[in-house]
Amino acid sequence: MPIFIWLVSCLFLFFQFFMQVSGNLLLSSWMQDFQVNAGGASLISAAFFYSYVAMQIPAGILYDRIGVKKVLRIASMVFLLGIVLLALSHSLILAILARFIMGAGAGVAFIGMVYISSMCFPKAHFAMMVGLGEMISMLGVAALEGVVPHWVVNYGWRKIIFALAILALLQCLLIFRYLKDPHVKKADVKKSLWRVVFEGFVLVSKIKNIWYAGFICCGTFGVVSIFAALLGNNFIQVVYQQSYVHASFLISLLLIGVACGGPMIGALNEKHVPYKPLMLGALVLVLISTLLVLSGKLNIATLAVAIFLMGFFGSSYVVSFFVVQESTAPEIRGAGVGLCNAIALLGGMIFQPMTAFILEISAQYFNQVLAFKLAMMVLPMVIAVGIILALLIRLPKAAAVS
Repeated sequence: MPIFIWLVSCLFLFFQFFMQVSGNLLLSSWMQDFQVNAGGASLISAAFFYSYVAMQIPAGILYDRIGVKKVLRIASMVFLLGIVLLALSHSLILAILARFIMGAGAGVAFIGMVYISSMCFPKAHFAMMVGLGEMISMLGVAALEGVVPHWVVNYGWRKIIFALAILALLQCLLIFRYLKDPHVKKADVKKSLWRVVFEGFVLVSKIKNIWYAGFICCGTFGVVSIFAALLGNNFIQVVYQQSYVHASFLISLLLIGVACGGPMIGALNEKHVPYKPLMLGALVLVLISTLLVLSGKLNIATLAVAIFLMGFFGSSYVVSFFVVQESTAPEIRGAGVGLCNAIALLGGMIFQPMTAFILEISAQYFNQVLAFKLAMMVLPMVIAVGIILALLIRLPKAAAVS
């Protein structure tokens, strides 16, 4: 059943998202356990993204060549290995390696959901199904964000990771027992995998729309990769004087905003001029994120609304994959989605450490509140650059009509 295959891909996406943003909840614990500063602890979080990004283009091609079932079986086992190693790690190097392994396994999750959505559902509903997949995973992550801080305080972060390893094991068993491939024609396997990956990258790298869509996706997804996944919790605690638990609740509101916005903006994209909702969402996101970062004086109710709206409009990144779908031929679509997602994840691979190191340097010259504000200004600046590049997007005429 196509819907069951899609739901299993959404389950994997949920685990991937939570481990991706877990640095936000565990940063202080890592700093204490591994005796490093925020910059050092951010390397643990960012290590996930290095292997994750490297897997994006191969992931799409692997789905074409060997099918959904085999790819998800292997990936789920690698992902589980990374989680277990992280729970057992007692050195910074081993923790970084564990996150790197985890990212390699998780690297196929999002591409898988997008791939399955494109193969199992009508083209007209593609953006909405991607948004729904994001919604399911984000709501699950938001629920965990609300309770994990209490568990970390009461039980410690390692026990939480072990508990997640048990859930990841159950996911593996589900994939091995029940998952079947959708009925699609697999790619030609006469060429070597590395040659196919290289040729696929060369082809999609020549399509300008993918680069433009990728960079605006990088900016809008920054609400997750920069804010929710690393420094957002600490930022709220320091700048808005909220407790760790309250800050975690506010981060969960951001994820709920992403969950709500994804399918709604995806559906809006289907009914109006394609990809324009992406630019509108990014523009509103710049305004809200700038206000949130620079103000520091919003009351708790206004702060909650602002963070929810930041997540809602940040979810406009799902439209980037519509741009890719309309700009690529079916035989290279997996590689195109992979390249777009890899560019988007620069937010985790580059901007997480950059933001943390700006914070460290700023703290030497300014008070803590101003240091956090300077560091978090990376977010609206990246989004603004993405908007400028999105103005250059030109879709085929068949897709560009409203």
